[in-house]
Amino acid sequence: MTKYLITGNQDNRIDLCGSCDEAWLDGGEWTLLKSLDLAKMLPSVFTDQWQKRVRKDVTEQQRFKRLQNVVGNSEAERAQEVAVWLKASPNRSTILHYLNSD
Repeated sequence: MTKYLITGNQDNRIDLCGSCDEAWLDGGEWTLLKSLDLAKMLPSVFTDQWQKRVRKDVTEQQRFKRLQNVVGNSEAERAQEVAVWLKASPNRSTILHYLNSD
């Protein structure tokens, strides 16, 4: 039996039997899948690509939580806003160079 995370924001996991290729849904997994509009996409949850994205989401949430613990919620949220803005900026490299030259 292998357990697959549904999203990086939920602890619910879907159990998949490797021998019989059947999935077990308990603990509210079906309700969660329906609420996230994923009920028709259930096979996708078992793919490497899906699980890789879920692990990436979990890692990012953990990184942000560590930042919050160090600098506080307000500054962590501001840093996240700046990061989003910076990622979209065509001048990202120049701005980072300027900030790091201090």
